[in-house]
Amino acid sequence: MRRLASALALGMLVAGLVAAPVLAKADKVDMPPVSWVAGLPGDGAVIFNNSSGPNNLEVTVQLKGVKADFAYDVFLFVDNAWYGAAPVATITTNGAGNATFHMNAKVAEGKHLLGVDITNHGSFSDQYLAPVYTGGIWGIWMTFE
Repeated sequence: MRRLASALALGMLVAGLVAAPVLAKADKVDMPPVSWVAGLPGDGAVIFNNSSGPNNLEVTVQLKGVKADFAYDVFLFVDNAWYGAAPVATITTNGAGNATFHMNAKVAEGKHLLGVDITNHGSFSDQYLAPVYTGGIWGIWMTFE
C-alpha cells in the first residue's frame, strides 16, 4: 500500500512538472537615440522578461548618460498599440543623466510584439526606442503561455 501511495505521489509530482508552463527567457535590447534627432547624448536598454509567472510581462528601462535632471515619458507597446494609459510612466534622470524604471503588466497568452518608446515629457517627441525599427518590424517577439 505504501508503494502505491509513493508511486501515486511521484506520478502527480512529475505530471505537475510536465504541465507547468514553459516561459521565455529575458531579452535585453539596446535603446539608442533615435536617428532623426541629431546630438542626443547617452543611450539605454530595455529588458523584457516573462519569467515570474504566466502572462506576466516585466519591463525594465535603463537610461545612461542622457540629458541630466530631465523628465521623459515611457510608452510600452504591445502588438503595435499602447499598453494601458499612455504613457505608462514619467521618469526623471538624476544629475548624471541616469534613470531606471520597472513595471509589471499582464498580457494575454500567445506571441506578442513588444517595444518601448521614450519621449520628452508631454511632447510625444521620440528620443530613444527599443528595439530599433528593422526589417519592417518595430519590436521584439516574446511568447507567453
